[in-house]
Amino acid sequence: MRLIKIKSKLFPDRYLKFTNFQASYRYLILDQNKVKLYLDPRYLSAAINKKSLDKKYEAYPINEMPLENLIIDPWEFSISEFLRLNLKNPILKDFESYEKSDHDNGFQMKTNYKEAIYNESIDNLDYDYFLSNFYNITGPCLPYVFKNKEVVQSDCINQVFFDPDITPLYFLKDLNLQNTVDDVFKINASVLKDISGYKKFSEKESLAWVNLWFNLFYNIDNIRLWSESSIASWFLNVRKTIHNNFALTEAFDPIIGKNQNSSFIHYSPSSEENVEADFLLCDIGSNIANNGPGFISDITRFFYLGALDRNVFTEIQEAYTNVLKAHINVAFSSLQPNQPVSKLASIADEFVNFPHALGHGIGSDVIHAYPVISKYSKSFLKPHMLITNEPGFYKKNEFGIRLESEMISMLDGENLYFEYVGFVPFDKKLIIYEKLTKKELQWLDDFHDKCFNFLKDHFDLNFLNKILK
Repeated sequence: MRLIKIKSKLFPDRYLKFTNFQASYRYLILDQNKVKLYLDPRYLSAAINKKSLDKKYEAYPINEMPLENLIIDPWEFSISEFLRLNLKNPILKDFESYEKSDHDNGFQMKTNYKEAIYNESIDNLDYDYFLSNFYNITGPCLPYVFKNKEVVQSDCINQVFFDPDITPLYFLKDLNLQNTVDDVFKINASVLKDISGYKKFSEKESLAWVNLWFNLFYNIDNIRLWSESSIASWFLNVRKTIHNNFALTEAFDPIIGKNQNSSFIHYSPSSEENVEADFLLCDIGSNIANNGPGFISDITRFFYLGALDRNVFTEIQEAYTNVLKAHINVAFSSLQPNQPVSKLASIADEFVNFPHALGHGIGSDVIHAYPVISKYSKSFLKPHMLITNEPGFYKKNEFGIRLESEMISMLDGENLYFEYVGFVPFDKKLIIYEKLTKKELQWLDDFHDKCFNFLKDHFDLNFLNKILK
């Protein structure tokens, strides 16, 4: 007997294949040539009356659904739903026979989703990253990848974070499902245990980032002509010096893209020298141990450095401003009780479309922790979770903009608001101020005032006035 979840994420209209009855029900059991519908008892009589006029099926109350020896497709059931069902001796099988066409269509639907996100303008999000974002799976590296359209495990499978309400059972079939949900999914991984300590760590990170901007601004030692990999190495040493901790390491492989290289979401710095940067995207994080919980950062900024064709500059300004508007509106948003993190992604989507999640949790020992913050996520935040806010815009082979900062979820009564962390400014040359609302402009002015007050004792005031005033 095969158990089917009728209204699934990929197949919302699957019930039409077996029955046109649309009342509140959850499952079908296919038992040889019989179709058995299990639904809320309140709709039982309506289902029985409907079946005589339409497709043939048997209707039963949901509490009579058998739980033993059912065949289920591990792609169809989320991990949480599988645990809640408490099935006895379930048999896990991918779609077969009459379901095969649906399985193929499901894969195609995922592919189409990727293409729609890019809106025919960019095409550099590969299937692996799409898989992770679509199913809210994350870790220090991609835990699962596609190989010949089959999903295989990568080397970091032991450090994986899932969204149990979305991630299919398929991805946990090799793990011990007898563990509690909190044990399996490490839901508390991004809860900060030392908020004040993290803020001090973030202050030093901010000094390092503005130091990078200062050197780019004044073109000291022709840093703009350095290779991307040389900039990455130099910036790592800057952070080690400022933190006075030479055990500091990269939290992940740094992403530094000059000019058109910024359009690639996940990009490895090139060693090519003497290519002057008109603009530069830097996505870099530090990992520092603190004799206990570690501290990890994840920050991205886009720097405008040189003269550009006026039309190109205007296009970049438009994109930068839209990304900034998305970033700001997420920063001053709040979550009511029982509102999932998908609300944050939906807020960002009102201003700019981007083919990756809005953000993720940051743990004390892993850069990508629970939760994944995407429009699909049903996850909920807890107080004091450290998360990222990173909307972006990417134009294929021309430019890419991403603005990423960290935020801490804080409790105000029953609602959660976000405390913005760090003092890394935004590039005012790229902001079209007329497009900002009063509320957005007030947030930006307040933030840059805080940046100035923190940075003024560490940097040349002429430089700070140029980038902040």
